[in-house]
Amino acid sequence: AKVQQEEALASQQNEETGRQKEIHEPESDLSLGGICIGYNLDKVHSLIGMETGIEEPGGGADKRYQYRDMEVVVTNGVVTALVSKTDAAKTKRGIHQGSRLQDVVAAYGTDCTKSEYQGTELYEYSLYSIVGDKCLLRFAIKGGVVDYISARVVSPPAPPSVSTSPNVESAKRTFYAYWDNLNKRNFPAAYGILSYNQQNRIGAFESYRSGYDNTLSSEAKITGTSEQNGTVYINYTLRAEDREGAGVRVQIFSGTAAMTLISNRWRIESMTANRVETFMK
Repeated sequence: AKVQQEEALASQQNEETGRQKEIHEPESDLSLGGICIGYNLDKVHSLIGMETGIEEPGGGADKRYQYRDMEVVVTNGVVTALVSKTDAAKTKRGIHQGSRLQDVVAAYGTDCTKSEYQGTELYEYSLYSIVGDKCLLRFAIKGGVVDYISARVVSPPAPPSVSTSPNVESAKRTFYAYWDNLNKRNFPAAYGILSYNQQNRIGAFESYRSGYDNTLSSEAKITGTSEQNGTVYINYTLRAEDREGAGVRVQIFSGTAAMTLISNRWRIESMTANRVETFMK
């Protein structure tokens, strides 16, 4: 009986801790109950405590972590989906189960995809996660109010694959070395990874270095590669954090880098990036 009482007390404390931590301000609109798509499992636990149960449907890569107020789906260690269970699970903009449709539209606008499924109206907003994955934020509407809320990655990230091309693997290592040097503020080494042509495009070294005066971090993630005529093309997403006033501006980019061999060393011959999201942290 004592063990049962202790287990019940621990469960109650865990739920209370989870609700207290839920006031955490999420970093992006792809969030529910303070948890963002793109968080790792350790961060989930640090914010809302331990789950009440774990489900592994079909024995695949997805694991569904059950909490009192929502379900957190984790794929390969990263949050890829969220589903509300109660009105305590709110979005960053304060929408929850029971909110009116007009409140949803006032908070998120009308730029969404509308459909119907078994008597439920689905309003889906296309957004990008904190790590640059394309996602959908869904509000299921019944009787003019929110029945449930979900957020998910459109195409969940696959486990890292091993390329059989030595060129591709070598180019990828150099690409990551570039961003690693930037984060370590080793600007001469980073600048040296750029080809002569790319250096000319972006300007002299001093100008290049000063462009990162307010940068706190630059986290790149390779999403795909290809090789053609000796050039390796790397598709990537980039999460950049910069000081702005008293806060931090987070920007998500999607881009492509072309890597070429120059004197038997890989260099970034060109690099393009399009901003897909920005928000204050």
